[in-house]
Amino acid sequence: MATASRASREIIRFEPGRPETVALKFSEGKEIAGQYGVQYMYTTTDDRIFFLDPDVARSLDELGVGRGEEVRIGKTRRPKGGYDWEIERVRRPQAVPPRDETPRNEPPAPAPLPVMPADPVTPASARMMACFKAAIDAVAEAQAYANRKSLGITFTSENITSAALSCYINECKGGR
Repeated sequence: MATASRASREIIRFEPGRPETVALKFSEGKEIAGQYGVQYMYTTTDDRIFFLDPDVARSLDELGVGRGEEVRIGKTRRPKGGYDWEIERVRRPQAVPPRDETPRNEPPAPAPLPVMPADPVTPASARMMACFKAAIDAVAEAQAYANRKSLGITFTSENITSAALSCYINECKGGR
């Protein structure tokens, strides 16, 4: 299967006040010298790319984000020009308390899922994962909005599946 060239890939352009959640295909960016000076190009698991200035890329590297791990990247405009960047992990592994520390009125935490090896992640499975993650985020936001409006709407796993599959079909048709 041929990979898409850099010119034909979607480029993520970080808009002020609109953070993007991405999962990195590789843990390090590639140094690129271009019209904007030295930048670092990163590839996402769904084969999109984005560019960061060296100081912002250093912040991402210092965070130690690994392959396939989700990270939220956003920027805000400074009043006197320039941007402030915010980079954070979306999900960190959570420790499960030992059984004797579990409060008596709560059920025990579920056993952690087995860790699957990172490889092989095919482009199609990465695209499907990205669609499910986007659907989960969208449904969570919609649920929070419905709650703020005091609407009695509850979304189910079937709603998430439907949204993810619609997203995936749309992605496969070229995003039309």
